[in-house]
Amino acid sequence: MPTAISSVDIYDEQEFMLSLAKLIANNLYVHTWLFKIDDEFNGRGHAYLNIDQVKPLANLRKKPI
Repeated sequence: MPTAISSVDIYDEQEFMLSLAKLIANNLYVHTWLFKIDDEFNGRGHAYLNIDQVKPLANLRKKPI
């Protein structure tokens, strides 16, 4: 069964940034990242980040693997 690309048990901003950077670097084909904070309700605590306009990432996507 396919599972979502994710990171869990993040407790501070530094850990969040490091986890996000690793996820993006390992999954360059993902264009939009969704974030969910588990202690919120009624749709609060959700955010997304579209990385299509980040030029260094666009350049990496163009390079052959």
